[in-house]
Amino acid sequence: RSETIARAALPNSAQTLAAIGYVQRRQGQVAQSIVELEKASRLDPRNSLILREIAASLTMLRRYDEAETMYARSLAVFPNDTEARGQRAIVQMMRGDTASASAMLASVLADNDPQGTISLVRFRLQMLLRKPDAAIGVLAHAPDWLMSRFEHSVVPVTSLRAQALAMRGDAAAAHTQYLLAEGQLRALLDNPVTANDASSHLGIVYAGLGRMQEALAAARSAAVQISLSRDPMVGAFNLERLARTEAQVGETSSAIEHLRQLLDAPAGSVVAVPILRIDPAWDTIRNDPGFQALLKKYANAEPNAAAGTTHE
Repeated sequence: RSETIARAALPNSAQTLAAIGYVQRRQGQVAQSIVELEKASRLDPRNSLILREIAASLTMLRRYDEAETMYARSLAVFPNDTEARGQRAIVQMMRGDTASASAMLASVLADNDPQGTISLVRFRLQMLLRKPDAAIGVLAHAPDWLMSRFEHSVVPVTSLRAQALAMRGDAAAAHTQYLLAEGQLRALLDNPVTANDASSHLGIVYAGLGRMQEALAAARSAAVQISLSRDPMVGAFNLERLARTEAQVGETSSAIEHLRQLLDAPAGSVVAVPILRIDPAWDTIRNDPGFQALLKKYANAEPNAAAGTTHE
């Protein structure tokens, strides 16, 4: 009803149409959100934010070629848009194109790092490249907490550093960093605004500390409280972190099932086959027949614009 009222009151307002598109996307109507955002863009073609948000919706549908084109259009209007450059690099990483992602991130000045968003993307790229020392180097001048723009989640640098140290084989140093991250995240559990995000990240931390039951409890709690069906954006990231936690503690079947759910959903900013093939987070289950079957099944998935999902 509120959408109908808004359309009637301001039928030629780009901002009104864009707002409707944002709401639709958050409700899981991703394909429809693109329709509304494109209408808004036709009314205000020089609005780089609307172009960037169309690209974000296209990314969710794994329509990566179109998303890159839209990010290029957005950057042509506003070349200094750091957020657009970071998000475009994420699209390139989801496609497994680490060379293009590296070039895109190299175009961002080192001190242009709002809320650590670029540092987080740079860190993830180095981890994809299996360069833990470079990943640790990225964190050297980063803020204590880094934000993921797609979900507005924050993660402590200590947790990320621990993951890189573990990859490097420095178990003792990783353990120390995981303990620091545990303390930072636990301090957020009493705040209802930050509790879900903190619990989700604690799953990764507890898994790193070898505390299997606590890891599963924390990650599952977050994924149940804000599920994929309740919030297609935040819920998708929660479910992906649960799958990561499960993979790390040996719950292989559950991890694969949750990845399947994500691949069936408009969660292209979270999971895609190309990045699953190279992300070291999945090394523990990489040779499992179920994981390999999952990659094969979804390797040629095509966007289904009408449903807002993907199909074989």
